[in-house]
Amino acid sequence: MELIFGILLLVAVVRMLQADQSPKLCAGMYSGGMAILRLMFGFAFLPVLGLGVIRYGVAFGYFWLLDCYGDTGWYWLIFILGAPLLLL
Repeated sequence: MELIFGILLLVAVVRMLQADQSPKLCAGMYSGGMAILRLMFGFAFLPVLGLGVIRYGVAFGYFWLLDCYGDTGWYWLIFILGAPLLLL
């Protein structure tokens, strides 16, 4: 169930990136949303907080690459290969 919500959140944030073009905002929204989801599913607070900080850095790199290569064919390659990394 957590994976389904994670995928939906990722797709929503990628769509927001296409409209807003702000990787920092998208990374914050994604890492914060995933942290809230993990807390709702019963994970401990401190591991969720630590993972949220790491997830923000990875998500910022991912969304920055998507923003840079948004108009090229590399966009879909980055989207498909990077999504499983964010959903861990």
